[in-house]
Amino acid sequence: MDRKLLTIAIPTYKRCKYAVQNVKYLLPQVLAHQDKVRLIVTDNHSEDGTFEQLTEIAEQNPGVFKFYEQKENIGWMNNFFFGIEHSDSEFVFLLGDDDIVSPNFLDVVIPLLEQGGDRLGMLHFNYIMANDNLSGGRLLYPNLENEQMILNYTDASEFVRKYHKGPSFISSVIFRKSCMLKGKELNLQPDTIDYSWFLCLYTGIVGYEVMFYKMPLCVQRVGGFYPRYCMNYVVGMYNVFKYLDPYMPGVLHFWKEKFAKEHDTIAMCINQIIEYRELYLPYEQLFAEALASRDDAAGAGTLPTTDGERLRVPPAATFVYVEHATATLCRLSRPRVHAAHRRRQLDGVRPLVSRSRHHRPLPHRHLSAHRVAYRHLDAAAYGASLRHRPLRHQQHGG
Repeated sequence: MDRKLLTIAIPTYKRCKYAVQNVKYLLPQVLAHQDKVRLIVTDNHSEDGTFEQLTEIAEQNPGVFKFYEQKENIGWMNNFFFGIEHSDSEFVFLLGDDDIVSPNFLDVVIPLLEQGGDRLGMLHFNYIMANDNLSGGRLLYPNLENEQMILNYTDASEFVRKYHKGPSFISSVIFRKSCMLKGKELNLQPDTIDYSWFLCLYTGIVGYEVMFYKMPLCVQRVGGFYPRYCMNYVVGMYNVFKYLDPYMPGVLHFWKEKFAKEHDTIAMCINQIIEYRELYLPYEQLFAEALASRDDAAGAGTLPTTDGERLRVPPAATFVYVEHATATLCRLSRPRVHAAHRRRQLDGVRPLVSRSRHHRPLPHRHLSAHRVAYRHLDAAAYGASLRHRPLRHQQHGG
């Protein structure tokens, strides 16, 4: 089998509909570039018809499309790496089975990969985030900044600090296969939750160049927040940067500062801790490490559990959460409403919920969780946030 420039690898499990649709959609593009591109699917033992349908398509397209079925479920991360390791190409594009690339995807990325040469470790491109039915689409990077649509970074750490988007990278990066496998050999860690591939990728591209293409080339279906999202994102991503720091010095500090500004994410995570108290209580120490700050000596807020115990929340999270809740819950757009809100909060009165046309209030289930959190956060930190921190309007769901 001759070595190609690019392999599109689609890992899948029990999503026959999306996997089959994606293969049929991609095949015309792959056939037009079959001298440089190959398509493979790695099925993690779905037993939902995926094997029968994709086997038939593979038999009709030998040399262009290859289908692998695991004899048993080997875990999603192992299935990811299986697809990478069975890609006989210089570069690999790991595509989510329900994500859709643009009709001109290969026409764009092939010249970019060839232009990057031997020093290119990763190509990242903009994409559209949408619901399952592909409605409500929005750009990952809506601010294109200038007319320069292709950016080149000779230092991978510079790219990481500017454009890091965490787990959203899947389906939006094409990477050099040898970089990913090198990262796996050097820095595969078991406690990065669901982001082992992400750590391996970042470790492997150290010393290589990164290219960023600002135009969207993919539509990603973005699902809702599952109960363990807070665990995966806060603890998983913290550990990714902790293990990456020896290879990219300073990125752990960068991550801590960046996360402290993600007010929507922090509020959502604290809501999850409240809602799934028993799930998160055993991992208190992990969160304490991931959210620790210089303010730890000042004390911490706590959240209640169903059995009367209290889950400690480091003061950094407490303080930033209150700042966020002030902005997100109330959605204030006028100074007099802002002042009224501050008076009500200092008097211990329930938050106002603005009906501003610019902002949408959070759903009732989130409001309830926010109110529970208000009653258990440190009062001094809350008062300080109102006195010393400006109100920041955050776009809901951004």
